[in-house]
Amino acid sequence: MKFIAFNGSPAGLNSATNRMLTAFLRDAAQVGAEPIYYQLCDYQIHHCKGCFSCWFQSLGKCVLQDDMEPLLSALKKVCPCPSLHIHIAGGGGTWTRLQFLFMWC
Repeated sequence: MKFIAFNGSPAGLNSATNRMLTAFLRDAAQVGAEPIYYQLCDYQIHHCKGCFSCWFQSLGKCVLQDDMEPLLSALKKVCPCPSLHIHIAGGGGTWTRLQFLFMWC
């Protein structure tokens, strides 16, 4: 089983979120899972503008040019169907954009 974690805290490696996710993914790996971990602060990602171009003009393709595509590709490999039960914390606009684009996978 694969686990993917996105740390949206602006504190990155120094955050409490990082400590929790690191512990969780370490334990998951010990029982055979394949963890994948992304620090969102390491990527140049723009916040969603709410234009809905990804829905109405070019399905699943955002008009913003940034580092979102590798993250979306990683998410598609781990979870082939979208989950709408997402808690938005920290970089909420970033996570909202990832959710919108992922719904069109």
